[in-house]
This record gives sequence, C-alpha cells and structure tokens, in this order.
Amino acid sequence: MNLKLLYATVIVLSINLSSLLAQYPLIDSLLHQITVAKHDTTKIKIYNKLSGIYEKTEPDSAFNYVQKAFELSGILAKSTEKEIVLFVKKSNSIGYTSLGNYYKTLGDNYSAIENYNKSIEILRAIDDKLALANNYTDIGIIKYLNGNYIVAEYYYKKAVKIYEELNNEPSLAKVYRNYGNLFLKQGDYPLSIEYYQKSLEICEKLNDLRSASRCYNNIGYIYTETQRYVWAIDYLKNSLKIKKEIGDQRGIATALNNIGNVYLGKNEFDSALVYFSKSLTIRREVKAIRHEAISLQNIGRVYFAQKKYDIAEEFLQNALRIYKMLEESEKIGNIYTELASLKIEENKFNEAIKFADSSLIIALDLNALPMKRDCYNLLAESYENKHNHSKAYEFLNQYTTVKDSISEQVAQKLIVSYTRYKIGKKELEILVNTQNKTIETQKVEAKNRKIKMYFSLTALLLMIVLAFVFYRNYKQKNKANKLLNKQKKEIEEQKDELNQQNDELETTLEHLKQTQTQLVHSEKMASLGQLIAGIAHEINTPLGAIKSSISTIAKTMKQSYTMLPEFFRKLPKEQMKEFILLLNKSFASNGHFTTSEERKYKKSIIKKLEELNVTDSYNLADTLVDMGICEDISPFVTLLKGENAEMILNSAYSLSIQYKNSLNIETAVNKASKVVFALKSYSRYSNADSKVSANIIEGIETVLTLYHNQLKHGIEIEKKFEEVPEILCFPDELNQVWTNLIHNSIYAMQEKGILKISVQKTDT
Repeated sequence: MNLKLLYATVIVLSINLSSLLAQYPLIDSLLHQITVAKHDTTKIKIYNKLSGIYEKTEPDSAFNYVQKAFELSGILAKSTEKEIVLFVKKSNSIGYTSLGNYYKTLGDNYSAIENYNKSIEILRAIDDKLALANNYTDIGIIKYLNGNYIVAEYYYKKAVKIYEELNNEPSLAKVYRNYGNLFLKQGDYPLSIEYYQKSLEICEKLNDLRSASRCYNNIGYIYTETQRYVWAIDYLKNSLKIKKEIGDQRGIATALNNIGNVYLGKNEFDSALVYFSKSLTIRREVKAIRHEAISLQNIGRVYFAQKKYDIAEEFLQNALRIYKMLEESEKIGNIYTELASLKIEENKFNEAIKFADSSLIIALDLNALPMKRDCYNLLAESYENKHNHSKAYEFLNQYTTVKDSISEQVAQKLIVSYTRYKIGKKELEILVNTQNKTIETQKVEAKNRKIKMYFSLTALLLMIVLAFVFYRNYKQKNKANKLLNKQKKEIEEQKDELNQQNDELETTLEHLKQTQTQLVHSEKMASLGQLIAGIAHEINTPLGAIKSSISTIAKTMKQSYTMLPEFFRKLPKEQMKEFILLLNKSFASNGHFTTSEERKYKKSIIKKLEELNVTDSYNLADTLVDMGICEDISPFVTLLKGENAEMILNSAYSLSIQYKNSLNIETAVNKASKVVFALKSYSRYSNADSKVSANIIEGIETVLTLYHNQLKHGIEIEKKFEEVPEILCFPDELNQVWTNLIHNSIYAMQEKGILKISVQKTDT
C-alpha cells in the first residue's frame, strides 16, 4: 500500500471509528432493549433507530436492520386496529427513506429514487408533511448530481413550499443553499447569490455559524469569478471571522488562501503573499500536508508574477516534493509546467525543455488534454528560441491538434448537456401531467362518493317514510314491494356502475396507448443521447482531418506559387522525365509507415546515397521516405546527384503533399456523410399506426454506424448477411431492438471481443 493510500485510509478509519465509539453505549442499550421487548412495535422502533445510526458509517448494517423492521411490519399489517395500521405505515415510510439513503450511498440512483417515491406515496396518505418535504429534497439532490437541473428545481420547489408552510427554518436554509448550488452550476450567478443570501439570513438568525460560513464563502467565490474583488474580499473575510469564532483551524487556512487568490487576481502581490503565508503557517501547524503544498505553489506563483524567479522556483520545488510524496500525478505535472514557463522567462531553454518533457510524460499517462496542450506550446516556444525550427514546428502542430481536441470535447459536453436538458424537460412534463391527472382523479372519486352517499341516504329516508305510511294496512304487500324496489334499485346501480367502469377503462386504454408511443420515442431519444458524444467524435474526426489537410495544402500551395515557376525554368529537359516519374511514384504510394519501418527505409536509402557519393544524404533520405519512396531509387540518381537535388526534392514533396491531402479530404467527407445519413435515418420519428415495408439489414447497418466509435476500440464485427426481402414492421421500434441488443452485447463483452451478426431467411 503506498503512502498516499495509507494516509487516506487511516483518516477514514479514524473518523468512522470515532463516530462509532461515541455511539457504542447507545447501540448496546438498543440491542439490549430488543432482547427484552415484548411488543413488535417496540422492536420496529429500535430497528429503525439502529438503521439511522449505521446509515453513514456502515450502510450494509443499516440495510439489514431496515429489512428486519419490514419483516415485523408485514406481520402487524394484518391487524385491523387503526393505531397499528397507522404505525405500520409510518414505519414503512421510514424504512423506504432509509433504503433510498442506502442506495444513494452506493450510487444506485434509480433504486434510491424508487424507494423515496414509495415513501412519498405513504407520507401523502398519512399527511406527514415534514418527512414528505425531506424526501423531495433528497430526490432533488440526486437529480442535481446527475445534471438534471430542471427536475431538481421542481423537487426543491415542492420541498420549499412545505417547509414555508411549516415555518421550518433550518430545513429552509438547507434547501435554499441547495438552490444556490443548482444555479451556480448553471452559471446563473445572480439567482445563485439570491438563494445563498436567503440561506445566510436564516443561518445567522438561528446562530448556525458553520452553515453561515459556507454561504459567505460561496458568495465570495462567485464575486471572485466575476472579478468583483472588493465584494469578494468582504464576504470571504466574514467567512474567515466565523471560522476563527468556532475554532476551525483548517477552515481558517482555507479562508486565508481564498482571500490570497482574490489579491492575486487583483495583482496586489504583497497582500496576496501575506494571506498565502498565513495560510501556509496554519496548514503546517495542523499537518495538512496536501494543502501545505497548495499554499507553497500559490506563493511561488506570486513570486513568478513579480519576476522573482529564484524565490518562485524555491517554493515551487518545495511544493513539488510534497506532491511527489503524495503521488499526485496531475499536481506534479502542473508544477513541471510552471517551472518550464519560469525557465523560458529566464532564457534557460534547455532547462525549460527538461521540465516540459517531464510534464508531458505525465500528461500522456493521464491523457490530460489541457496539460498536453500547455506542454506542446512550451516546447514549441523553447525550440523556437533555440532556433530549432523543425522541432518547434513539430510541437506547434501537436499543440494545434490537442487544442482542437479540447474544443471537440467541449462541444461533446455541450451536446450531452443539451440532451440532458431535453430529457429533463420531458421528465418534468410527465411528472406534472401525472400529478395533475392524479389530482383530477381524486376529485372525481370524492365527488362520486358524495353523490352515492347522498343518493343512498335519500333512498333510505324515502323507504322509511313509505314503510311508515303503509305499514298498518298493507304490511305483507309493502314487504314484497319493498323487496322488489330494493332489488330493482341495486340492479340499476350496478348497471350504472358497470357503464361508468367501462367508460373509465376505455379512457385508461387510450391514455396507455398514447403513453406507450411517447415512451418508445423517449427511449429512442435517450439512446441517441447516450450515443451523441461518440457520433460527434465520428463527425469531428473527419472534420479535423479536413481542417488539417486544407491547412497543409494552403501552406504548400503558397510555397509552390513562389518556387515552381523558377524551378521549372531551371530544370533541364532530360531531368524533367525523372521528375515526373518521381512524382508518379510518390502519388502511387500510400506513404503510411510505422516508426520502425520509417527508420529502416531511411537507413537503407542513406547507405545507397553514400555509396553514390551524394551529399546531404540524411536530409534527402528523410524527404524521400516522407514522399513514400522507400526502396528502388536508381531511376532518380541523376536528380539526386545534381546540384539542385534539394530544391527538386522539396518541389516534388510539396506537390505530393498537396495531392495526398486532397485524397485525405475526399476520404473524410465520405466518412462524415455516412455518419450523418445514419443519424438522419435513426432519428426519424414515425407515428404510423400500421406496419410498413422496411429492410432489416439497412436498419442494423444504421445502428452499427452510430455505434462505430464504441465498437472500433476493441470489438471485431463479423457480419453474415444473406439477401432477404423487405418485411412489414414498425421500423422505429425494430431499430430500438437492434440498439438494445448491440448496446447490451458491448456491455457484456466489456468492450472487447467478437460481435457476430447474421441475417438469413428461414422457411416456416
């Protein structure tokens, strides 16, 4: 076990152990009470308490106690006593909420929400408003963490309405802070500050200093991000003041560090150093090693900004030693990058290259694109200052490629975010519609119950009056008539009730058909949302190739316009045929070699050129291999031995590059067109009620095209497609079937293996 993992494990174990040790007397007392308890209701209460105690420290133990409470509740559920029935409902609601918390801890958000909703259904029935609002808040937090901000806001709003009705200020402060986090994530800073302020007012009123400090810190963060530094400092200093009052040393160090960042943003370096230094002193006292490194790094940045490079390097090196001890690769890479920038400022380019190379190794290992981008940029700048233009150009190209990849990732994240927004909006619409229909149904049922009650009372009163009037003279006859009227009435009521039930069933059936259509399309769009990032990559990759090829063509054409006229004027006629032959051979070569092949071909050509006494054999061999000419160079000996050999080869290389890049553009366009056609075919929405004729193989190929990005990294496709006629079907639903089958296959194979697909016609 490495030092970092051991350090983290010791902290977690010590926290959990101290928490459990503090509650051991209570746990022992509760376990003893179970052994002597005479009633199941008492045992259920104890099991629920134990579940609450273990909820955060030992989730599995909490789960077991909830199950025991459910088992006893199942026995008591058979009781007809109202008090027992109400107790069982309350206990079950607590159990479902505990299960929701358990699954949320495991990261199983679907099961967590499912159990919260079961609890909500019971809490509505027994009118437990506080517990109901708490469940709404828990679901809102899950939706927020999943990025479904619209639905999260919907649940927060329901919780706030209940908390305000109950005047429960501690819960209101918490949900207002959740609102602030929600709007902060969406970049709506004014609304975020508004809700943080609401939470802050309640926390100060309740003297909840720790929560108030968080609000001050969050508002200060927003003002720092928006460069309103005066306000930021004011709020952060209030947070610092509270941290000092409650004696939170680590919190004090964090607040000092945050204020230092504000002064650094304002370029007030002396003030920034004061706060960073105070933060560093406290972090050393409380042995917060990782945060000590952050403070050292911040102080180094201040001295760097002041151009005090020796002092800056000393602090950065101290931070680097700590990060190496903790094995924090990303932090180590960032320090190397900052040291490389520092060495460039000192014109020590060899040292800058050493630090940038060290950072690049880490960036490649972590696949950290921003770090790779910065490393390539620093290497390009260093080599340019060393006048090594070929190396500088090489790293500049790599910098451009990584920069484009980062832009592509941002675009993919925007697409995923937009997809989540659309799905969340649809989910909210379904939730509101379902709630409205439930309310309407409840109103209709209540009205029907009242009508039936009034009707029954009226009928009963009428029968009593009739019985009293005719009782003496027509006793036997009235008995018969009374029985007949009663039977007739029951038959009519049963008939009306049956008619009403038939109408309700027809309405329900129609609603289910509509819901089924919506769900099929929603599932299809959800699948498309999961694939959209990969599809964007499949489109952006050829677009990137086109962009790169066009850039190269533009550069080489600009060189050709100025160089070729003079070149053809000087080129002797006897060498023109060899020049044309050289071009044709380059055009015919695919030019794709591995690094080892490229070294082998260069070595072979250099040897041949040296045997022919050709000067500058290394550069000529390098150009020939880049053109794809790697074996027989005898037809071009005259050209290569001429005094203008380098100019001839460079001209041929320029024309070859233009030709091959034009082929790259054609290939990329064809690939992008194929993906767009598949996406258009898949996303088409049909609400036809009847089957249509469709080609099964085309549907499968469409889905395979959309999954190409996931399949190409480790899954081999074996297709065995026979010619089959078109069939009558619902194409959209069938494409969803292919999507589910292929998706499940990828998951089952863990993205490695052979996926076999066959289509054949069989006689039935």
